[in-house]
Amino acid sequence: MNLQKIKRQHYVWRHYLRPWSNNEQIHCLMDGRTFKSNLMGIAQEKYFYKLRELGQAEIEFLQGIIALDNRPVIRQINMGWIEFFGKVFEIRDMFNSRKIQHDELDRLFDILICNYEEQFQGKIEAEGIKYLEALYKKDLSFLDDDDELIQFLFFVCQQYMRTEAIKSSVLKSLKGYKGLDVESIWTVLRHIQATSMGFSLYQDRKKYRVVLIENESSLPFITGDQPIVNTCALSTPEGEAPEELELYYPLSPELALLLTEKESKPFKVISSDDDVASLNNHIVTQSSKQVFASEIDILEALI
Repeated sequence: MNLQKIKRQHYVWRHYLRPWSNNEQIHCLMDGRTFKSNLMGIAQEKYFYKLRELGQAEIEFLQGIIALDNRPVIRQINMGWIEFFGKVFEIRDMFNSRKIQHDELDRLFDILICNYEEQFQGKIEAEGIKYLEALYKKDLSFLDDDDELIQFLFFVCQQYMRTEAIKSSVLKSLKGYKGLDVESIWTVLRHIQATSMGFSLYQDRKKYRVVLIENESSLPFITGDQPIVNTCALSTPEGEAPEELELYYPLSPELALLLTEKESKPFKVISSDDDVASLNNHIVTQSSKQVFASEIDILEALI
């Protein structure tokens, strides 16, 4: 474990953003202005993944959500997330109950509470490197292995769920539940949602196809602080959840991934600037604060 608190915690993977960067510098659009930033300085928030202890009301709320799933194996996995993220506080309380107290022990628990999920996200990213590297090479062969497909879909759903944009949306929807610490709930709920969503996509693997889109237009793909978006959300009335799902995930200025029911072939080439602009628009409209590009002119045109 890192024995120092990780202060700047990224909700978009820096390795993922590198294809848009040059020497670790990337162009960013935020609050109507463009600027260049180091990858360390974007898509991050101070102690974004810091754990908050679940109370009984929060645990019962999560258990109620888990119980709605009619798949026993998913219920079991998702119940495990409550235990996984509660383990830190369980160990701390065990020491306290035995009156084992020490300033250094308190410091270590403080570090653990700050770093626990951040480092867990790092493990998910480490597992995801092989998939991004394969996709950059336009190699989809790993999709033919069920174990690899499950792991890949879980990785994709984690990248979708981990962001500030999704967090803000979910916390807003939970405000009506009085007496709940919605911040602590979301720490666990994002993993529950990613697990359920990933397994649903696996179950529907004959319906959905992974499509690689090659961009041969003069306009590059952009990305944002919500790097994976549901293209069906744009046509959904505000405040309502989309009834359909099509995940768009730009991989570089020249390559993107689409998880869709609408395409029959695994590769697609687009040469129209209008088609690329339409995909870029999904990134812009579903971003939280920041949009990124390989060229500053692309972002200035968005202003």
